[in-house]
Amino acid sequence: MAVNKEEKPKEGRSTTGVPTPPEGGWGWMIVAGCFLATICIRAVTRCVSIFFVEFQLHFEQDYSTTAWIHSLIDCTTMLCAPLGGFLGSRVSCRVTVILGGLLSAAGFVLSSFASSLEYLYSSLGILTGLGFALSYTPAIAMVGRYFNERKALAYGIAQSGCGIGTFILAPVVQLLIEQYSWRGALLILGGFVANLCVVGALMKPLEIRGERSRMY
Repeated sequence: MAVNKEEKPKEGRSTTGVPTPPEGGWGWMIVAGCFLATICIRAVTRCVSIFFVEFQLHFEQDYSTTAWIHSLIDCTTMLCAPLGGFLGSRVSCRVTVILGGLLSAAGFVLSSFASSLEYLYSSLGILTGLGFALSYTPAIAMVGRYFNERKALAYGIAQSGCGIGTFILAPVVQLLIEQYSWRGALLILGGFVANLCVVGALMKPLEIRGERSRMY
């Protein structure tokens, strides 16, 4: 009597209808995209503190009032992270990351025309923070979809963008402020953050039996 051997699910397929992590391939592009997203989000958020003195001197406000700008970016990014995960599962990770990139870039561009700290609270603090939240959570989630056994390595590479990006961007942002003033520096950062749209374009969904699945 012949014994039926259990076939190993092929890449991108499983017996349960759930995509099997390919453990490589396009997954490394996802990691590269998440690495860039971490630079654009976490590293840029840290570098916003470099503008602190410029804002304080230009608007002639005290320390605590000016510090609200950086606090709002970080707070909005973390508080709205569940919204990014929700939209990523209901719509798609690709669309959500691109939408977040557009919002955050718009926040920086609008901030370059700021006439008051209250203006910066809304544009740089809330709008940019919301855009970061929409991009960050789906980008991180996509790494987990493409890796299982190598998940720790993939996440480690992706998250290293925060430290590497801060190390590189800090002197660059200071140089931009000296050369183009804080308004010009914010405008240039807006263009840099727009690379989140490129990251979103890299978020290719896995396929099941020839049908494209939504990424959660």
